[in-house]
Amino acid sequence: INSESAVLEVHGESIDEAIAFLSAALTTLPKDPSKKHFFRCVIVRDREAFRSIVDERSPMVLVLPESLQDLAIPAAKKGHHVFIPLSKDVVSSTSNSFILPIPDRDEFKNALVGLDIEEERANSLCVDSGRSLPVLQRLIGLTKNPEWATAENATILLPALLIGAWDGNNEHDRDIISRLAKKDYEDIESEYTKWAFSNDAPLRNTGTLWHHTSRLDSWRLLSRNISKLQLERFAEIANEILSEKDPSFNVADNKRWLSTEKIRFSNALREGVLQTFILLATSTAGIGFKANNHPENWVSVQVKKLITNASEERWYSL
Repeated sequence: INSESAVLEVHGESIDEAIAFLSAALTTLPKDPSKKHFFRCVIVRDREAFRSIVDERSPMVLVLPESLQDLAIPAAKKGHHVFIPLSKDVVSSTSNSFILPIPDRDEFKNALVGLDIEEERANSLCVDSGRSLPVLQRLIGLTKNPEWATAENATILLPALLIGAWDGNNEHDRDIISRLAKKDYEDIESEYTKWAFSNDAPLRNTGTLWHHTSRLDSWRLLSRNISKLQLERFAEIANEILSEKDPSFNVADNKRWLSTEKIRFSNALREGVLQTFILLATSTAGIGFKANNHPENWVSVQVKKLITNASEERWYSL
C-alpha cells in the first residue's frame, strides 16, 4: 500500500476471508496511516461505479470482484492500488498473488482469546472450525449456510461425510468411496476437487490425503440428508474395514517386528469411520437427522458386532 500502484490477488477459503485479510493488514499500520488508507479503500461492485472513481487524482485502494478483473491493470496505470479477493478455485491472472495459509493452531486460539472468548471455548472453536474463518463464522452464528450444504449437493458429498478421510493413493480406500457413492472413483474425485477449490470449501486435499475442512461443520450441515439405506450400507462397509485382521499376525511372533504387511486400508480412513460412529452417537440432536430414530443405540449395535467374542487379534487390529 505504501509502494507504487500495483495489482494484488489474494485467494482465501472464501472471498470474505480475503477481504478480511486486507482489513486486518490495514489495522496493523500505525494509527494515522491506517485511518488514511481505510478512507482510501473502496469496494467497487460494477463498471459504472468503477468509471465514477477511476479518474480520481488521489490514489485509491480499489477492491475489485472477479467479474471486474479486466479493469485492474487500467486502474493501476492511473495510480491506484488494486486488491482482488478470490476463492481458491480461481486461477490467478497475475504473478502478484498468493493463497492465504491455514492459520497456526496457537495463533488461531490466541486470537479468539484476544476477543474475550474463554480459553476452553477458544480451544473447542479451534478444533471444530478446522481453523477456517468461514466455518468459525457459522459456528458463532455470523453467516448463512454455504452453497455445498444444499440437499442437491449433499448427494455427492455424503460418501466423504460418512468416511471422514481417506488416502487417494490407497486403492482400497478409493474402492470404499466408490462403493458408497456407487460411482467410479475418478468421477468422484473430479467432483471433490471442484469442491475442495470452491469458495468456503467443505473438503481439503493435502498431498494424497482427503479430509474435511471441519468434520463437525460438514456433519451439522449434511448429515440430515443421510438415508436409512445409506446408513445400512455404511454399516456393512464399516464392519468390513474395522474387522480386518492385521496381517502381521500371520508372521511368527519373533519375526513380526520385521513384517511389512499391514491392513489394507489407511489409518486416516479407519479413524474417519470410528469418528463417524462417535458423531452418530453424540451429534445428531437438533439437526434433522432422519436415517435412524435412535442413532446412539444403532451405534451400540454396530460396536457389539465388532467386539462380541472378539479374538486377541481383533482387539489388537482395532
